[in-house]
Amino acid sequence: LRSDLFEGTGEHFTIKACYGFKEAPFNNDASVGEKAYLLTFRLMDKETDGATYSLTLDFDGKNYKTDFKLNPVTDTVTAFIEIESFNQKEFTVTVSSGGTSEEITLTSIVPDGAIDYKTALDFLLNNQSELVNAYTDEEGNFTAEIYARIVVKNGAPYWYIGIASGNGNLKALLIDGFTGETLAIREIF
Repeated sequence: LRSDLFEGTGEHFTIKACYGFKEAPFNNDASVGEKAYLLTFRLMDKETDGATYSLTLDFDGKNYKTDFKLNPVTDTVTAFIEIESFNQKEFTVTVSSGGTSEEITLTSIVPDGAIDYKTALDFLLNNQSELVNAYTDEEGNFTAEIYARIVVKNGAPYWYIGIASGNGNLKALLIDGFTGETLAIREIF
């Protein structure tokens, strides 16, 4: 689940962030396992110049510190903080590198009035019951994994919902983040 998106710009650094959870360790068994709640940061416009970048965050009486690392798969500079129940719409972090420190305020870019993931899934269940039933066994158990991500494009929210069964059958849906209307359905192989 990716339930919120944030952006912040300072004099030397621009950061994008997201918050959500994932199953850890992931097991494609259609059952909910242990969840890892992550606040993920992406340092924008930074080359892999060998410099070390670190980030600190104070939240709920705790101080979190992490280092940015190059993600070779996405070629991005990212950092993660495991943090449960993060519900801020605006917060400040400190980014440091080579003797330079800067406070940056990150603000949620998800507009007011956007539906949350539970509401998006309710709309999916109510409006796409035939599709959902295709992933349900004879006993009424749901037999797939669900991926839900909020996306904001030109100020408008959308929910990307992926439904994946263990046999490789994946449906991807795009849901309007204000109304819950299903805008598109694709089968992905």
